[in-house]
Amino acid sequence: MNDKEFEKFWDKVMDGFGQLFVEKCVDNIYDKIDKYKKEDKIFKVFFESLDNEQLENYNKVMYEQFVYGYNAGIMDVFDHHEEFSIKYFDINKNKEYDINWDFSGALVGELVADKYGWIDRFSKKIKIILT
Repeated sequence: MNDKEFEKFWDKVMDGFGQLFVEKCVDNIYDKIDKYKKEDKIFKVFFESLDNEQLENYNKVMYEQFVYGYNAGIMDVFDHHEEFSIKYFDINKNKEYDINWDFSGALVGELVADKYGWIDRFSKKIKIILT
């Protein structure tokens, strides 16, 4: 595999993993919160009582806690501990790749980088919340 082919392969693997991670770990949290906002009486009363500034502050705290705190923390474990790794197995070539060591220098950066990170590119919930 030449450099250009590897770069294309790298993009496919990283985008595939990133899209699934954002869908299952990031947006899923916001879906659950949205469900509670609509169905739970206490949450419904709480959110209806917030003015725009308070709701904006709440959304910032949620983003910082769940994205930077929780999800970036998970990625940081893989970034800094070789004994824990995420593997990708290419069935066509019968070869295993380590996502955080073969593909990425920093999974946290892949997750949260402005304009190029997984959240900016793949999240359906955070764009709505933060705009």
